Amino acid sequence: MFEAPDDVDLMFQYALTSIRLQDYEAAITTLERILIYSPNLPRVKVELGAS
Repeated sequence: MFEAPDDVDLMFQYALTSIRLQDYEAAITTLERILIYSPNLPRVKVELGAS
């Protein structure tokens, strides 16, 4: 993610992996960052709410 900080797909996969590992703080931070780049993604909002 350091090489492509605006890659929404990569960030979303990282967030999903963090959720599976029960690292909710990392997941929430990443999902919030995604919404900065793309604020109209319903799936991201759902995952953020669930986390």
